[in-house]
Amino acid sequence: YEEGIYIGYRYYETRGFTDGEQWYGENVVYPFGYGLSYTTFSWELINIAPAAGTTLTRDGSISATVRVTNNGSVKGKDVVQLYYTAPYYEGGIEKAHVVLSDFEKTKLLEPDESQDITITIQVSDMASYDFSDANSNGFKGYEMDAGDYQIKLMKNAHEVILSAEYSVPLGGFQYEDDTTTGYTVENRFDDVSGGLKTILSRSDWAGTWPSV
Repeated sequence: YEEGIYIGYRYYETRGFTDGEQWYGENVVYPFGYGLSYTTFSWELINIAPAAGTTLTRDGSISATVRVTNNGSVKGKDVVQLYYTAPYYEGGIEKAHVVLSDFEKTKLLEPDESQDITITIQVSDMASYDFSDANSNGFKGYEMDAGDYQIKLMKNAHEVILSAEYSVPLGGFQYEDDTTTGYTVENRFDDVSGGLKTILSRSDWAGTWPSV
């Protein structure tokens, strides 16, 4: 449990962001979501709503349509992966550099054939769980810090093809109830989490590294 949220690609992509491409190249061979094909594809952003640069609303959504074209000589499929990057503040809520939100696979595309793929993310999907009120705003639960959020259409967890930036206003957004079930969100296992000596933090990898 001392690893906190930094499991799998969330650790490697975040550590690669903080420690640089040399560290990433020495530790990652194939990024999460990586795949090979006998053909090549190009992506074109057809539409994104709301427009990049927009201030997000608490219960809004973002929808992106991408035109995927098979540029090779044989038929094949491609996968459009949607990730987001939330603002991280040292000492605040821990957040991975990129988080997979959704993905869609194309049909089997013939050479020179295209398909429009639409992926939608709810604004609330980008909320982080603050179990300890790390940002000291008096709230424990799912929330979004104020700041800039990036939506990224990627080939894998490391290769950005298209991106758009949005903002969350001062004060951020708090979600007292689960957006799917409507149940009130609250800590259930403080007796466990409170007993951890340390929790891994991107602000100090070495100083918070889990004990053996």
